[in-house]
Amino acid sequence: MEDLIRKAFPARKVTDGSRSKVNLFRYADDLIVTVTNEKTLTQIKHIIAEFLKIRGLELKDSKTRIVNISTGFNFLGFSISRKPFNPRLNKKTDQKTVLIIKPSDKAVKSIKQKIREIISKNNELARIIKEINPVLRG
Repeated sequence: MEDLIRKAFPARKVTDGSRSKVNLFRYADDLIVTVTNEKTLTQIKHIIAEFLKIRGLELKDSKTRIVNISTGFNFLGFSISRKPFNPRLNKKTDQKTVLIIKPSDKAVKSIKQKIREIISKNNELARIIKEINPVLRG
């Protein structure tokens, strides 16, 4: 899949001097594709759909979304978005935006619930610590 996308949208400069700026991030059966315009993204979605179709798979419409990075999205338990830069935090740069990556609300809620359950069912501190540590480490 990555080879097909790289072939269609090479990273090197094309004839007009611009770059395609296509990035693909995969983890198991999850993936993110970032591009600079929606037309390119539609083409990539078609390439991915054809790649999967040959293998008897398909993109699930309920899980496939096209969003602007300023709106943000969740990926692997993290919330990812790009927000306007706050110059009060670091005045030594001229960047306009900053990428924010933080645990998603759903992931935080899940861990809090697991910790509550462990604490409520155990009375001994040593046992609580033994059971909570794996949850905190992930």
